[in-house]
Amino acid sequence: MNRAKLSLIEKVSRSRVVPALAARATLERALARAYGPAGTSRPAAPGAGLRLGDAPVDGEDPGYHLNQVLELALASGSSDLHLTAGAPPLLRLDGAIKPIEGYAPLMPGTVRALVYGILSGRQRELLEEERELDCSHPVAGRGRFRVNVYYQRGSLGAALRAIPGHIRSLEELGIPAVVGEFARMTRGLVLVTGSTGQGKSTTLASLIDLINRTRAVHVMTVEDPIEYLHGHKMAVVNQREVGLDTRSFAEALKHALRQDPDVILVGELRDLETIATALTAAETGHLVFGTLHTQD
Repeated sequence: MNRAKLSLIEKVSRSRVVPALAARATLERALARAYGPAGTSRPAAPGAGLRLGDAPVDGEDPGYHLNQVLELALASGSSDLHLTAGAPPLLRLDGAIKPIEGYAPLMPGTVRALVYGILSGRQRELLEEERELDCSHPVAGRGRFRVNVYYQRGSLGAALRAIPGHIRSLEELGIPAVVGEFARMTRGLVLVTGSTGQGKSTTLASLIDLINRTRAVHVMTVEDPIEYLHGHKMAVVNQREVGLDTRSFAEALKHALRQDPDVILVGELRDLETIATALTAAETGHLVFGTLHTQD
């Protein structure tokens, strides 16, 4: 009998575990009565599902609890997960916000534990200083999420958007083939504009992937946060994340000009200094891609 495992189960379930011996056939009959025959499914009972404690159990992966919820989001095809005190975890599915069945409203301490479980020490410091934070979080073998953490009514809230692991081609995105001509340019400034959620980052990822597959060049990206991961293919792609690898877009762009890039991607042109540096890069023989947030 493994007492360490029994102790861990008791911590996770917050219940006393009584070891018992039973024949395999007896266990299978009991499971069939409780959950139906093997290979069938039953609707989840109220309160069923993963239990969210106030903090991860000692010895667990710090992001263990939140990763379980993120896996549910990915499995359901949801685009976003929202965590906020006073409501159960919420998923955006087919454009509508819906609570995950079987979860009680989250307490402020639970939201904090879930969010802090996926943040580094430096990210926690930045969150406390700035009162909001953008970052990304991987779920091993499943996908990635863009994370925005913020304060509301004195407690933490978070919005996590699912990022497809596969970078779709322009054709898969339904974008005209002529847009691919931008990936063949050797200099200039290419802007992708639109409102939130309209696919600016996805379009740029597709263009960078096209360059990566077809040109022997050096690509430097500055993103906040890094969403799509680009492996080295025909090109060499180096990706820098604001707040983790560099202080700001403007600072990263200044240094990028000394790093022998052919192509530069700026995740967002937020201020005059960043825009001015991007224009300088485009005027000095670099191909620069960037996004601008617009209403239309």
